[in-house]
Amino acid sequence: MPYDAALRSAFQARGRLTVPRHTIRTLLVVLALVGPTLVPGVAGAAPRVRLVKDIHPGGDSNPGGFVSLGDRTLFSADDGVRGRELWRTDGTRRRTKRVKDIWPGAGGSAPRSLARMGKRVLFVADDGVHGLELWRTNGRPTGTRLVKDINPGGSAFPAMGPIDLVGVGGTLFFAADDGTRGRELWRSDGTRRGTKLVKNIWPGADDGSPGELTRFGKHLLFVANDGTRGRELWRSDGTRRGTKLVKNIWPAGDSSLPNFITAFRRVAYFQANDGTRGRELWRTNGRPKGTRMVKDIRPGPDGSSPEDFFMVGGRLIFEANDGTRGFEPWRSDGTRKGTKILKDVAPGMTSSSPDYGFVFRGILYQTMSDGSRGSELWRTDGTRRGTKLVKDIYPGPDSSIPRYFVVAGRKRLVFAATSATGQELWRTGGTRKGTKPTRDIWPGPTGSNPFGLYSTKSHVLFSADDGTRGRELWAYRR
Repeated sequence: MPYDAALRSAFQARGRLTVPRHTIRTLLVVLALVGPTLVPGVAGAAPRVRLVKDIHPGGDSNPGGFVSLGDRTLFSADDGVRGRELWRTDGTRRRTKRVKDIWPGAGGSAPRSLARMGKRVLFVADDGVHGLELWRTNGRPTGTRLVKDINPGGSAFPAMGPIDLVGVGGTLFFAADDGTRGRELWRSDGTRRGTKLVKNIWPGADDGSPGELTRFGKHLLFVANDGTRGRELWRSDGTRRGTKLVKNIWPAGDSSLPNFITAFRRVAYFQANDGTRGRELWRTNGRPKGTRMVKDIRPGPDGSSPEDFFMVGGRLIFEANDGTRGFEPWRSDGTRKGTKILKDVAPGMTSSSPDYGFVFRGILYQTMSDGSRGSELWRTDGTRRGTKLVKDIYPGPDSSIPRYFVVAGRKRLVFAATSATGQELWRTGGTRKGTKPTRDIWPGPTGSNPFGLYSTKSHVLFSADDGTRGRELWAYRR
């Protein structure tokens, strides 16, 4: 509908104008100037899903590793000329630009593991001289610099550079190898002087190999090997003295291999093997006496292999296999008695295989299969009755496999899912009717394969391929 007709109809009552004509003319001028960007559904309106910038014309820039800093979002991308470097964007083409060519030329510094720390972002990069080391940036070229050369001349390989960057308060924890003491636990406040070894957990040149680094209140939970007790659960307050073993879950030098560590306020849940009952559900408050098995869900040495932990309504929701019903959703209040199957979504030994979960407004959204419709979008409020299919996005036995959920407003999630048009960007408000595709970015059955979805105050940023410009930076307007 033309602007004048649309506006006149809005002011008409029983066929008669209720405002002066000169007022309408003034409004028409204003609408002509700003209407295309403000009025949804009007020709020329800014699309909700759009290409932000073709960073690498004729190729793939593969943007990823998004992290917000003020009103900008930092990420890494390859423009095809200077290699993979650090970039920033506010969601517009004009303000999407390289922060700094850290490795001058075509080499590319390959920034990774971007972690927000106050008004700065710490990350790992290679400038072509020092190897993979710890860097910091405030989003500007002059504020982007090497923090410390932890392993002088020895961090050229990915396995040698800092990994698992996790912020706890004003401290960044990570694992690194300085070339003399093996891979151990380090900390940094973003300065050279404040970047130091926390503890040589396995004394000498062997690797304590800290992993599963998880923020737990004011402390860090992680897994490490001290050379005598295998890979077990540890904690740290950032000091050598305050870095200690939580509990030797599998005694006699074998490793309990805690993993899927997920912290919820004062308790963390994880999977571990005590050497007799297989991999089962454990919990800890960070102290030896408060670290125990919750329940032997699958009696015997096989273990139920619990994983994918989420908190819904004060209860833990996770997947496990009790040996009779396959991998199904379970719930727990942290006690043996209060740990039970939530719902046998795929009856019998067939597994519903819950995956890709995200908690939004007190509801857990997950990918599950009931055995007849493939892996589709489900939701649960932590009760059996409240566990139900949201929508069969790809009807029939095929799976849409919804994944990469992020918040896109007060009442909406966006995610990637596969249908007859391939894998594209979808949105949901939690109902069948409110679950729909946003845009067929690569028209036809191929799919643009949205990846790396990241939510900012105004956009959801992601990488996608429209079939003509390669994998580039896209945005969904919230």
